[in-house]
Amino acid sequence: MEAAMNTVSVKDTAFVSNPSALSYTPSRVASGKVKQVRFLDSEVAYWQTATQHYMVNGSSTNPPKAANVHALDGTRLLVVVCENKILLYDLNTRKPYEVPRAVLDNKTPTCVTFLFRGGQYAPGGQPDADNLMTSPVLAIGCSDGAVRLLHLATLRVVGKLVGNHKASISCLSTLPTKAAFKLADDQQQSAARGSKQAATKRSDQTSAAAAAATPPVFTPSVDLVLGGDSAGALWVWEPFRVPLGSPDREIGPKMSWAGHSAEVWAACLTPGPEDPELASARVFTSGADHRLVAWDASSFSELWRTKLDAKSPATSLAYSHRYFNLSGAHALLATVNGPGVVAAYTLASLPPEKGLRTCANLAGLTPPGTKKVPKAYTVAVSPVRPNLAAVGTNTGMAFMTFDRMYPLPVAAMPLRNLAEAHVSPALRLPHEPAAASYVAHVGDSVTLVACTAVERDVGGVKQLVPQVVSQERLGDAAGRTGRAIVGVSSTGEYVSVCWPASRSYAVYYRTLAATWQQVDGGLGVDVAWHSHRNMFAVLEEPLPPAPSQGKPRKWKKEDPKLAAAEAAVLAQTLAAATVVRIRALDGLGVSVVCQQVRMLGCIWV
Repeated sequence: MEAAMNTVSVKDTAFVSNPSALSYTPSRVASGKVKQVRFLDSEVAYWQTATQHYMVNGSSTNPPKAANVHALDGTRLLVVVCENKILLYDLNTRKPYEVPRAVLDNKTPTCVTFLFRGGQYAPGGQPDADNLMTSPVLAIGCSDGAVRLLHLATLRVVGKLVGNHKASISCLSTLPTKAAFKLADDQQQSAARGSKQAATKRSDQTSAAAAAATPPVFTPSVDLVLGGDSAGALWVWEPFRVPLGSPDREIGPKMSWAGHSAEVWAACLTPGPEDPELASARVFTSGADHRLVAWDASSFSELWRTKLDAKSPATSLAYSHRYFNLSGAHALLATVNGPGVVAAYTLASLPPEKGLRTCANLAGLTPPGTKKVPKAYTVAVSPVRPNLAAVGTNTGMAFMTFDRMYPLPVAAMPLRNLAEAHVSPALRLPHEPAAASYVAHVGDSVTLVACTAVERDVGGVKQLVPQVVSQERLGDAAGRTGRAIVGVSSTGEYVSVCWPASRSYAVYYRTLAATWQQVDGGLGVDVAWHSHRNMFAVLEEPLPPAPSQGKPRKWKKEDPKLAAAEAAVLAQTLAAATVVRIRALDGLGVSVVCQQVRMLGCIWV
């Protein structure tokens, strides 16, 4: 790192040295092996605080304003954790900083995580209403089993998180607590003393009325530190519950337990299901014992554990929220020290074995002539563009992307009384709560879910929260692969599900006996419904012809013009065979309105 910074002016003639960095003299101690590399700027502060806020608290409250972290204004730091030091390089001003190992009590740093939400004893002054500090704190895991808190504004250690262990810290993650409305401590104590001293019924009623009239106080989130060590133990610290300011200030763990039987390699926070009773976030950890474990982020109780790969453990975990539209989908990415990248469901309602699949195989993406089999070691998701993921392998970097245009396999059911669509829920009668139904394709089944809004006391404040009323199974999706496209007719009597990868579709009808029955199905890659009739159009596209199994011809050199001509002929053949058929539905009956709409050149009937 130091050599690259010293020779950059020679390689890049447009490089201009920062005058404030001319006095910087790198230490003679070599940096050593690089343990971790991370970015730290205002964008990282926003995305980390906002993403974790929505994961833990949901969308009922606004996320904190990361613009209040003024220490990151105009900076874009590259944080490099090395064996003998921690390097911080500002990519905007080209000014380097260095945290030598002597600041860390001559202990080797192993990993780092960023803390933005402090508490009552946050360093640098009182935080704002959302507990955001003006300068973040770097929690640095060390080889002696302690986590040292480094204040970015001063580059000094202000505290140390310790435990009754000597194993090296192998991974760190930031976990915010859940924000809630609570009564103030002094008000609670006053109400308790008043109820004990009251001797008559009148005084008891007065104390109870005074306590009931006390307005609740909003308690914002505070960052916790989750750490895993080389012995397989997991630790949770609350760093801002005591005054900080000295490197000798030690803070004990809030709780600890044996999470794995070997070294913990990765930890990742994900949101929970969209259910008020099960709204707690999830924490996933992986270790050298080949296990992937899901924990409840509030109680840290084990939800389930499974083995990702029988030969290779999960070396890295990353969550891709894809603009918060993937609750319950394959959103947790993991590398298993092999050519594949595994995706996992983040919900605990599905069996762990059914929630795993290989989303990418890097074996066929290596350059020609490469003899090495690619092994993926780490995966990272872009916070600004979460449809992009980078995978580090032994043969180089691989960049993956998700198609953001794919719709989710969910469709809302129309209201039976269309006039209700124009009535605000606040104007409904008490016996007519707001209700909604939707069809979802989850796992191997298609399900109709009915929800309603109920009023509950959440932290002393009455709020309308959704509650699942019923679930009906429409049909089975066994034998179909790939994403599904769900559609509903204008009356809500018919539901269509299409699987483009399998080139099949199915239409279900709700009978008079309140049961669902499949009335149509067949070849199709997409289905579109009429705006006000029980009529739909299905796009039928045949499979491309399989390659011939004859004796392969030996070509000295492939002609690009000939290959392009063959591809054009194949595309024209498939286009000529692709048709659109329009069908009408009447109860259980199906009739063909238009037999064939060819999709070749101009559309004609």
